[in-house]
Formats: sequence, C-alpha cells, structure tokens
Amino acid sequence: MRALALVSLVLAGPITSALADVAPAPDAPGPTDGARPAHAIGPIVLTGSGEVPPQFVDKLRIDAQAALASTDARTVAPDAVAAILRTIPELATCTTRACVARFALATAATRIVTTRIAVTGELFDIVVELLDEQGRPLRRRTTRCVACTLTEAIGRTATAVRALAGDEHDDEVSVTIRSRPADATVAIDGAAVGTTPWAGALVAGPHRVEVTGGRAAVRELFVEAGAPVQLVVDVGGPRRFGWMTYGAAGVGVAAVIGGVALLSLDGDGTCAEASCPRVYETTTTGWSATALGVAALGAAGWMFWHDRHAGHAAVVPTDGGAAAVVSGRF
Repeated sequence: MRALALVSLVLAGPITSALADVAPAPDAPGPTDGARPAHAIGPIVLTGSGEVPPQFVDKLRIDAQAALASTDARTVAPDAVAAILRTIPELATCTTRACVARFALATAATRIVTTRIAVTGELFDIVVELLDEQGRPLRRRTTRCVACTLTEAIGRTATAVRALAGDEHDDEVSVTIRSRPADATVAIDGAAVGTTPWAGALVAGPHRVEVTGGRAAVRELFVEAGAPVQLVVDVGGPRRFGWMTYGAAGVGVAAVIGGVALLSLDGDGTCAEASCPRVYETTTTGWSATALGVAALGAAGWMFWHDRHAGHAAVVPTDGGAAAVVSGRF
C-alpha cells in the first residue's frame, strides 16, 4: 500500500521562508528507513463560531493518530512532529502548498493528510485531503455532522482519516480533453484512448497527454483530486505557408531597401561633372518598390500569424473556482 503522511493543518497564513532552512527532526525517519515512506501527524486547528474546548483538539489528534495506525500506514513518531512544530511554529497554522512542502521536508514524509474543520454552532464541516510532498491533493473525503456532539465530530473525522489513509488507490478524477479542431487522436501516458472530445477518469497525479491532429501537442498534466478537470488543446493543420513566409519577408526587405535607395538618388546627376546635364528620375520607381516591399512584409506577417498563432488553454479547478492558463507560439 502507498504510504501516507498525516498532518492536520487548517486555514493558515503564508510561509515565506526558504525550504532550505528546514532540516528534518532528529527522530524523523530518513527516506530510506523501511520499504515504505514515513507518515506524520501534525496539529489540528479549527475555524468557525462554535464553542469548542481546547481539549477537543488533543482528543481529535489522538483519535486521528489511532485511525491512521489502524491502517497499514507507517507514521513518524508524534514526538518528532511536536519537535518540528516547536522549531517552526508557523507550520501549525499554515495550509499553503509551500507550508505543506516544508512540513513534508522536515518530517521526511511523502504524503500529508490535511484536516479542515469549520465549526458553526453544532454543525461541523470536515474536509480531509491526502497531499503529495508538494501540497497537491491526491485524495479527498468530506463529511458534514449536523447537530453533532464533540464526540461525534471526532468520530466522523477519525472515520474520514481512516477511509482516506486506508484506501490503496488515489482518487479518480473526471477529465475532459477537447481539441481545435475536433477528432484529434488522444494518447495518455503512452496509451491511445480515443479521439477528441474525450471524457474519462484519470487517477490523481501526473499524466502525459498527447493530442495529434494537423500537429501534435504534448501536455504534462497534474490531475488534482476534487473538481473535474478540462484541457483544451489547439492542434490545427500543418503550416499552410511554410517557407513562403520567409520568402515574402526577404522580398519585402529587399524591395524597401531598394525603394529607399532609389528615392535618395532622385535628382542627383548621372555623371561626375558639377553641371551634369542629366539627372536621375527615380521617384516613381522608388515609391513603387517601397510600396511593394511594405505589401510583401505585410503578407509575410499575416502568413506568419496564420501559421503560428495556434495556442492551448487548460482550465484546472482550484479551491476558489478555476484557474485558466493560455499560451501561444509566436
């Protein structure tokens, strides 16, 4: 079974110190201790307006540890985690990804379980997530305890921790892949899965997506547990103009330079004598060449844009909504 790391970290402020400043606790197992990675239990912080005595946190921590111990997970000693929190107290109230990464580094854990509990009167909203060492969610369990006693809320949380840590597989997430134009072939992690639009489920974690239409596009996609993920890839046809673009640009530059040179000669004498009877009349030719050059450069720019403007957009859900990333090739 994949090892888990349990640390309950809820609604925190940002941590800006460098990861290099974090050293593993003396009692924390090293990455080579045993066949499986180590797991750690951290502090639990509640939010909301409910009246919860301080002893609730201690009891919740004990029961969460017991729930984790009832699975096959191997944990870092609670004393070692406590030492980490005494050394870096800001980790006790931080749930940012940088904070989780610091905690994982300090405890030599590769998986972290964050527990968020919002208390409103007798209503407990509980979210338990399994994160990788970079703070990216791989599993998520949620539960709501209505008109709960403190004992019931602790039991619900421990059950969620046990379900999260006891599962042998990370969550499957709904993923949709579209392309412009449609009917492009899709391969995920080297295996062909069909054509766009494609919809299916992927296990949370890193995946390599290759979409092939007129062009091939490869995307490294990390699927996070939670809301569905959508990926849109532009794989328009092969470049239509190719080297014609550069040919038109070369003609345009040469024509503009020649036209300017002809315009500069207009009115100059055709011989070396001061009173040369004949002069250059190149205005018409010069302006014509310049106009031709500008037109050729404009055409080259349009062909370049037409061939190169293709981009891709990925929409990945976040806790607060969705984040969109758009890029193009120019």
